[in-house]
Amino acid sequence: KDEPPPWDEGLMHSDFTQSAQDVSAPVRMKVMLTAAARIPADNAVLLSPWEANVEVLGAELEKHGAVLDNFGDLLEEKQDEWEPRSLLWKIEDFGGSPAWRNVILLKEAEAAHLVLRGQEESAFLSATDLIVLGSLLERLDAWPSLMDRSLELHQEGAATLARLLARTQLDAAKLRRLQEQEFQPWVPSVERLGAAMNGFYTFERKLLLGAPDGEPPLPPGYLPARSGSRFLFKPHATLRLFAESFGELKNDTSQTAFTRTDQIEAR
Repeated sequence: KDEPPPWDEGLMHSDFTQSAQDVSAPVRMKVMLTAAARIPADNAVLLSPWEANVEVLGAELEKHGAVLDNFGDLLEEKQDEWEPRSLLWKIEDFGGSPAWRNVILLKEAEAAHLVLRGQEESAFLSATDLIVLGSLLERLDAWPSLMDRSLELHQEGAATLARLLARTQLDAAKLRRLQEQEFQPWVPSVERLGAAMNGFYTFERKLLLGAPDGEPPLPPGYLPARSGSRFLFKPHATLRLFAESFGELKNDTSQTAFTRTDQIEAR
């Protein structure tokens, strides 16, 4: 015998109405990831951009210009395109795409190419682009994978910035301006990570009980636990475990969460 439904009002969002039907950011992200997926995994130039010849590296970046162009377009922070609970982000799980690795490699190669051309300040801005997109993804309440991808983009952007700092010729004043004006506004937010627990919980709830009215169904690859004609467990009792766990995480989110290997993954 199952138990009554858990109290989960503290983890549930208020109703959301989709107003804009033509939001282009999800479309551009799909085009970017589709193009990035075509890049061979063993591309030697992109795997070692700091050792590459400037002409060879430039040709490689031009070859994959569609990825970089769409990446740049995504950074044109338009509020209606990045509405955190937009249903248009819930149609496909972009955060789970393996093509993100190639996107990150291309941006690092772009930064290396700019350094080789003597455009150091532009190289820093290119590396910071990864952190900007990570911050935009961090806002979205659509798929748990988006938060993990957000933190990966920040981590890889910071690693590229570290490589640039190790060889920089920029003076302290320019570096301070880059840090305060270009980097600092986009760092991950503990508050947003805590709020993301609501999204993680509602996603698990959707897997257990199905999509609520007005939301798109789960795409292929995500099978609700309620599929078929039989229950193999108690859905409300199971949901209560998720509610309790995500409720605790929401109230106790700390900087350690940003290691991406902490209690959230263990839960």
